[in-house]
Amino acid sequence: MAKMQEGFVNINNVPTLVTTFGRWITDPPEKKENEEIILLLPANNGSTGFYRLFMRILHTKYQCPVWIVANSGHDIQPGEGAPKKILGLKEQTNQKIAFFKKYIPSTARVYLVGHSIGCHTALELLKDPDIERRVLKVCLLFPLIERLNEGQKGKNMKKFEKFEPILIFFAWLLYILPEIISVNLMRAAKVAEKDIPFILSSCNPAVLKQVLYVASHELSDIRKRDDAIIKKNIDKIRMIYEKEDGWLPTNCAEDLKRDIPKLKVEISNYKHAFYFDTSLELAEKVSKWISEEKQRYY
Repeated sequence: MAKMQEGFVNINNVPTLVTTFGRWITDPPEKKENEEIILLLPANNGSTGFYRLFMRILHTKYQCPVWIVANSGHDIQPGEGAPKKILGLKEQTNQKIAFFKKYIPSTARVYLVGHSIGCHTALELLKDPDIERRVLKVCLLFPLIERLNEGQKGKNMKKFEKFEPILIFFAWLLYILPEIISVNLMRAAKVAEKDIPFILSSCNPAVLKQVLYVASHELSDIRKRDDAIIKKNIDKIRMIYEKEDGWLPTNCAEDLKRDIPKLKVEISNYKHAFYFDTSLELAEKVSKWISEEKQRYY
């Protein structure tokens, strides 16, 4: 069974949770040259635990290190309080850039896998020439890279911003309940057993405040699609969209296919939050995408 390791590292003095399958980030590479690493850039949901099954399957199939870097400050170290500094979207992107430059070996060949707002992060990373040079493939799962203020869910978030204190209060109530009660409430709501701990940890008010802060930046900052960076890396990028993704205007994927016809874009019936029930299917798809030139396992 693939070995999972997890720990906090300081990135620009902010404790940041990292989870790995395969070697740990400071262990020596298994290969002296041309090591391959799959780096996962998560959504803004407060916990990277949702991705563990997806990562385990990817590692088993592709047999190389699979790493995920949480949004800095969205997980709290045991025995520690929440970080005093709250990071916005741009600062979170800078954290990922700093992690890449510190921990990815200069000889490594990297596959970026972005999910949701992590797709925006992936495209931002490609703007750094040193990172772009080392990235072989970019797999974007349900990308939030444009017009977030026009999607129905984004509009709803904007409407209910003034009710955020109430949302945080009810999340706090769920968070402080005895575990036996909160877990049974999750079970009654038909939440899968594997996801319960991460949903409850996301209800920590200190975490939720940071998640909502980044979300507000997403709505205000992500308006126009960056076609220049997509076209520059068109041979590396693969995308998959949900057919009816409430985070985006309904025509986003079709517009993208029309505007950049050579880009590999797929429209699917998979859900945006794929990690709840289709980790296997999406891991299979990503494995094929990153293997297609070499036909390494397929």
